[in-house]
Amino acid sequence: MAGVIQHSPGAVGLGRRPPIGGIVQLGYATVILLRGMQAEAPSVAAEILLLAGIEAEVSLVKAAAQTNRVNVVEGCDLVLSYLRKQEGFADSPRPDLILLDLDLSDAVHCSMLKELKKDAGLKTIPAIVLTSGDSPALMHLAYELNANACVIKPSDPERFVQVIRGTLNFWLNLARLPRN
Repeated sequence: MAGVIQHSPGAVGLGRRPPIGGIVQLGYATVILLRGMQAEAPSVAAEILLLAGIEAEVSLVKAAAQTNRVNVVEGCDLVLSYLRKQEGFADSPRPDLILLDLDLSDAVHCSMLKELKKDAGLKTIPAIVLTSGDSPALMHLAYELNANACVIKPSDPERFVQVIRGTLNFWLNLARLPRN
């Protein structure tokens, strides 16, 4: 990789900070340190399914999505109907990404995510849980239910848009996903 500084892994343990742009090997993970990386919306228009009930957050997700199409459902019961093209969703497009604003302390929310990830035709669509809390137990539960990621929603609207834009950038530009 041209222009990338290889950083000695031992230096981290010695209390020295690796340089920006450096690569740090931490066991099985490789971390590339970047400063000022702009989170950009995907360069190719994508279909996003959003489960959300708060209109202000829907508006922020749509702003973060920029040129992507955001389809919104307002209840857990509608997510699977949308994805399976049932109950008024016959013409719904298959999403490239699913953003789920879930309350994981609610059994209905958990059962919907579990059902989504058990469905052979749907389980390859990345499902990202958006949550306002950072309870370790709820984070663990999200991953037990096979969420692809769990993202904490910032309360600041500007930061919220940045976090969503970064999430979309990762899942729609950087990650390689199976296509149907």
